[in-house]
Amino acid sequence: EPIAIVQQVKASPMPETLNQTSLSDLEEQRKVARERARADTMTKYNSNQHFKLHDTRDTLTKAVEDHEKRMAKLTEQRFTAKPVPDFDAKPAPVKLNAAAILREDAVYKKKQAQEASLLKAYEADLRDSTEFFEWQAARRKED
Repeated sequence: EPIAIVQQVKASPMPETLNQTSLSDLEEQRKVARERARADTMTKYNSNQHFKLHDTRDTLTKAVEDHEKRMAKLTEQRFTAKPVPDFDAKPAPVKLNAAAILREDAVYKKKQAQEASLLKAYEADLRDSTEFFEWQAARRKED
C-alpha cells in the first residue's frame, strides 16, 4: 500500500482591519488621494506653462509625389510608331517563276475542263441544268 499523504489547507486568520473599513470609507480615501495629487500637480506647473505642440509633418504625401514624378519620367512615351503603309496605293511587283506559271495554267485548264463537261452534258440532255440548280438553291433557302 502507498503511504497516505495528509492534505490540509491552512488559511491565515482574517486581519481585523478588514472589519474596521467599509467600501464607502475606501472610496472616500481614493477621492482624497486623487484631489491631493491633482492639487500637487497644479502647484507644480503654472497656468501659463502649456505644452507647445507643433503640427505634425506630412512626409508621406511628399514622398508619394516624388515617387510619382520619377515614375512618370521613366514611363513617358518617347517612341512614336510610323504610320501603317498604304499597300493599295501601288501594286506590289510579283515575279512569276515556273511554279507560279504552272499553277495558273492548271487552274485555267481545270476551268476549261469544267466548261467543256457542262457543254457536253447540255448537248447530251439538250437542256440547261442551271434552272434546276436555281430551284434547288431556292428550296434549300426555304428549308
